[in-house]
Amino acid sequence: MNTGLISSRYALAFIDYAQEGNASDSIYLEVKTLLKSFSLYKELNNMLHNPILSQSQKHETIRVAMGGNVHPMFDKFLTLILENKREKQLQFIALKFIELYRERNNIFSAKLISAVDVDTATEQKLITMVKNEKNVRLELEKEIDPSILGGFIFEMDSLRWDGSISSQLRRMRKSFADKNKRIVS
Repeated sequence: MNTGLISSRYALAFIDYAQEGNASDSIYLEVKTLLKSFSLYKELNNMLHNPILSQSQKHETIRVAMGGNVHPMFDKFLTLILENKREKQLQFIALKFIELYRERNNIFSAKLISAVDVDTATEQKLITMVKNEKNVRLELEKEIDPSILGGFIFEMDSLRWDGSISSQLRRMRKSFADKNKRIVS
């Protein structure tokens, strides 16, 4: 069986299980924490692939990676994953769970890149604008990138608004070079 099919089946079963137990919201936050741990600690994935470690050691390591306090339903799911030797797919299952949760709850994920930290009022204004336009909930991830010099870049789904100063300068430079080529030629 391929990883995508396995991950999809487990994630679908897990989200249904979480919804039946009215725990999908809290488990969603825990899954996001787990994914953050996977991205911060590359050793976590290596540890799950280690055949020498026991199921209980892997289970405890995952709990620690999630901050130590795990919802009982999530804990039971982790036991199932480990018993069925699907720990290598845990990251993919978590990603699919996030995707399914967002789909079912009409949540869009977006990223706001700016040269300096954006104040809360501006962030809320942007979220409200997108909510009103698309009629969705929005999860906004903020990133600070001084190389854009000023302005912002907003990415959501396949949409990208680039109002950064660095992009404007690049377009001006290209336009200037194109005009000068025509004059010299």
